[in-house]
Amino acid sequence: MSESQITQHVVLVPGFFGFVNFGPLIYFAHVKEIIEAAFERHGERVQIHRVRTGPVASLRQRAGDLLAVIEDEIPPGEPLHIIGHSSGGLDARLLACPGVDLGAVEVEPIASRIRSVVTICTPHCGSPLSDHFVGIIGEPLLRTFSVLTVIALREGRLPARLAFRFARALVGERLLPDTPVHVVLDTLEREAVAELGRACGEDDSLRVADFMKELRRDAHLIPQLAPAAVDLFNAAVVDRPETFYGCVVARAPKPKLRSHVSLGLSFYEQATHVLFRWLRERSAPMPRDLEVVPDLAQSVAMRAAWGEVARSEDSDGMVPTRSQIHGELIHAATADHLDVIGHFHAPEHEPPHHDWIASTSRFGRAEFVALWEAVAHRILAL
Repeated sequence: MSESQITQHVVLVPGFFGFVNFGPLIYFAHVKEIIEAAFERHGERVQIHRVRTGPVASLRQRAGDLLAVIEDEIPPGEPLHIIGHSSGGLDARLLACPGVDLGAVEVEPIASRIRSVVTICTPHCGSPLSDHFVGIIGEPLLRTFSVLTVIALREGRLPARLAFRFARALVGERLLPDTPVHVVLDTLEREAVAELGRACGEDDSLRVADFMKELRRDAHLIPQLAPAAVDLFNAAVVDRPETFYGCVVARAPKPKLRSHVSLGLSFYEQATHVLFRWLRERSAPMPRDLEVVPDLAQSVAMRAAWGEVARSEDSDGMVPTRSQIHGELIHAATADHLDVIGHFHAPEHEPPHHDWIASTSRFGRAEFVALWEAVAHRILAL
């Protein structure tokens, strides 16, 4: 078989939501079409695979899920490229690590075929935000946030009442007199689940129930994304010498009075911008002793994109920008954490892009295409 006849396989690994799709909601919205078009222009055959992982399962379990998909779907001997968004990038690094033990299945025959690992907004040094999603308040906060995000991405926006009440809860207001915050969040969680159930209808009712069951049962991932925990991960997980490692990094503008003014009088946009502000303030900076300083080549790439090197306080709303650095910096974007996988405001496109939150990043279709074409071209250059 000649080189030109070989099918290259690109595997897309999601972050902590873990789903391939949720009814009409697709995790990597519109990514497949851009990668396929780039490969076609270069005369290369490509097959895209999407992985479903446990939403908040452990990194070891998620890497095992990735391994199972590769075993089931990709013929032996054909080249393999893995692209992981958010914690999906850590799943990919763990699978590729020489000598890793993921259970009964031998990993090396598959791991040795991995030509590239490209990570998109991955917390390679962890994220301080994870500390806010554990404990008596953090766990219902995570579940409520997860369900509201799925609703927003699936339906195009949240019900305004839920967005407003969740924003108020985050800034410390109690919605019910003399009621603890975790009880308020439990109430909001139930309302959000009911809203998602109505949006999905009877056909997806079991999927909603399963999603919530997994969020409650297997919440091992979030503590593993704390900076101290990922520091231990980095001490044990090494890069495979023959594999290319590259990254896409992002930062979103810091919310200010001016950003609120730019959103106008929209009740909904203002409420979700409060949510973004809460997330961004808690996602950075990293602890000083665990922070990564960009090297010369990475700094040059950032200056070319932003006119400056990412600062310690920069974040995409969920992951510190400096924590996203690992290997060659392929692309630097002004975007929030879900903009980069296609969840931004472009309802006129067919099929439409739906934003999840008002971050004022101004990331649009042109920026999205440029990002994913850069990723595809870098893989093609290997």
